[in-house]
Amino acid sequence: MRSATPLEDSLAERGASPRSHTATTEPANSEPRIVVNPVEPTESAATNEPPRAMASVGKLFFDGPDTHGHVCSGAIVASRSGNLVHTAGHCVYDPKKPWMKGWMKNFFFVPSYADGTGPLGGWNGNLAYALTPWMKSGDFSHDQAFISFYPHSEGESMQQYFGGNGLTFNESTSRDGVTIYGYPAAAPYQGNIQHYCSGKTSWHRPASDTTMGCPMTHGSDGGPWYSSLTDDHVGMIYAVTSRRGKDSSGNPYLIATPNGNDVRTIYNFINN
Repeated sequence: MRSATPLEDSLAERGASPRSHTATTEPANSEPRIVVNPVEPTESAATNEPPRAMASVGKLFFDGPDTHGHVCSGAIVASRSGNLVHTAGHCVYDPKKPWMKGWMKNFFFVPSYADGTGPLGGWNGNLAYALTPWMKSGDFSHDQAFISFYPHSEGESMQQYFGGNGLTFNESTSRDGVTIYGYPAAAPYQGNIQHYCSGKTSWHRPASDTTMGCPMTHGSDGGPWYSSLTDDHVGMIYAVTSRRGKDSSGNPYLIATPNGNDVRTIYNFINN
């Protein structure tokens, strides 16, 4: 697997073409809760993942506008194509630096990545989708994205072997029983296996954000926040890791914005 560095928070396809989609923004918890059901895998894929790893979570490799290789995390979500991944907006588009503003390229996703490989290798990126407010101003409340991938060389979809996670929209910023997965790659981690944090989330400024204590570093960006786990393949995702911080005592935490109607709109656009 190629060498790459974790993407810094200051950043907002193999052969992927960019695409953006404009969606109306509404507060994440101002509308009724909406659910997309998960899909279990129909085939088996032997994994070398550590205990409690999620089969549908993987490591995302790509090249930035700076031409350097970077990494994020992502998760397969239920779709007609079976090859759709949910990740962070800054893992597909950089809105920050005028001299390097633009789309990431050469996406390569490895489900159940561990120690340099995955049970079935990886999938090459097709199209990336980001929210317009993120692309225009780097608004972290819109730091969500999707990437579609080409079928595997043998024709298999990711969903067929690893399952597709469900999605929920307009969830509360404060909830119990949340589990966050990712591939932290900055010290003291090496990005070689999945890690997770579980616990209770709480409200975080601005009003649409949620946070949970978790030491995962850069590289875990774009990793899924599960409101519930169905099994070790899939669960219900309601947010993805956007960035991180530390409290007044120096304890690290992760920040996300629960998926709202804008994310639902772009998901429906892709899946129709």
